[in-house]
Amino acid sequence: MLVVVGALSFMFRYGGADNDEAYAGLQTSDGGFVIGGIWTSYGNGGDFGIVKLNSSGNFSFGAVAGGSVEDRAYGIAEISSGYVLVGRTTDAGGYGSYDALVALFDNSGNLVWSRFVGTSLAQYVYWVWPDNDGNFIAGGYSYPNSSQYNVWFFKMTPSGNLVWSRQLQFSDNSTVREIRVDNSGKYIMVGRFQHSGGTDGLVVRTDTNGTPLFTLRIDVGTDDYIYSVDQTPSGDYCVAGYSTFSSSDHDILVLRVDTLGNLKWIKTIGGSNIDEGIGVAASHDDGCVITGLTFSYSHDLFGFEDAFVLKLDAGGNLVWARIIWSGSFGDGGRDIRRTSDNGFLITGSTYKLGGGWSTVADWFLVKTFADGTVCSSQFSDFSPSITTPTYTLTNPPATLINDNSTQAKNASLTSNTLTPDTTTFCTPLGGDYELSVEDVERLCVKGEILGVYSSDGRSYRSLEDAPRGVLFIRTRRGVLRVIKRR
Repeated sequence: MLVVVGALSFMFRYGGADNDEAYAGLQTSDGGFVIGGIWTSYGNGGDFGIVKLNSSGNFSFGAVAGGSVEDRAYGIAEISSGYVLVGRTTDAGGYGSYDALVALFDNSGNLVWSRFVGTSLAQYVYWVWPDNDGNFIAGGYSYPNSSQYNVWFFKMTPSGNLVWSRQLQFSDNSTVREIRVDNSGKYIMVGRFQHSGGTDGLVVRTDTNGTPLFTLRIDVGTDDYIYSVDQTPSGDYCVAGYSTFSSSDHDILVLRVDTLGNLKWIKTIGGSNIDEGIGVAASHDDGCVITGLTFSYSHDLFGFEDAFVLKLDAGGNLVWARIIWSGSFGDGGRDIRRTSDNGFLITGSTYKLGGGWSTVADWFLVKTFADGTVCSSQFSDFSPSITTPTYTLTNPPATLINDNSTQAKNASLTSNTLTPDTTTFCTPLGGDYELSVEDVERLCVKGEILGVYSSDGRSYRSLEDAPRGVLFIRTRRGVLRVIKRR
């Protein structure tokens, strides 16, 4: 007998006639998945959007919330009372020209509360993370005056009350793109410095009050952008972004840094065209897994970009690299999170033809296996060039500012449920139930069994030839993980 264990991979696109972009996603405490971004097709000129999937990747609910102007959500986190989305807005009901917008949805997709957070000047927020004290923190940048902007991060309660707001002031303008709480409860932030000659990468670790424990400034190319950070099981940080060397040559940038701020290694990865790392996740075996977009290794005959996912081991050596695509007009990954089965959830955008020959964006959601493959046939391996670049690393001083000018107040948003247009590229087969070998073969027949594999990677001609134990059955419709009992 065979026990079908359940879903390991799926690939979807969600979107309508206008630009809809997903920015972040994660696996939830109930085993499902939640994704956040912007809905333009279903909102009022662009609204906060959220989609919840169950553990098999099936649609549970969708919702939009926004005002009369574009409200763009970049980050999402699960807290005790639901899902927090953060982003930015130009709503006249806020404090300044741009404000942070924070919204809480409950576990059924209902809007619970929404807040403007800001001052009379401009604030942007990009990321949010649950804190160990039951609150959550968010980060971006803030203008303390009209000519300078600083790293900005703030803490809020689950009920939407502002606990505190902090800024880190450097000699140059500075921005945070991601902020996370590490294994010891400290804050790790990544972003960039802006100066007259271009941009440099930024990594900062602080205590729970915001006092810097270390700061790093990384200069590799003409411009260096750091977008993402995650902590490995051993405690190091995987840091990812990209470096530019010309307008047509960008390379993926990956660093490994310990908790004291020591650089363990640095790599640039890419070809002769534009390749950019946007998201990073630590693997269960202490590696770094990166997603983003690649033109150099795209499969597309028209020259559009593909999403990629690649893995480096703890020493910075390439383990595997895959490109993933939905069609012929461009795809890219923005966020990647490790899931409970040691696979990865990739959130990003995919493009299709809109009116005329213009393209519009849809949400792109991919759940991979632990080796970066997916249930669809729309992926392939690639072999990128990897180098250890020449770089300059410094430890710039930062001044911690208790930002008492920042305030929070209610935002009046309109919220609606939605079921977005969906394109399914592959879905998992089945759930948890017991079948005979013959039953499984009949279940898979429409999908054509492409391979049978044991957990050690060996392949077999059929289920009958395979040994007892955990097996993987790959078909054109999806993948089954089964346990063969006899």
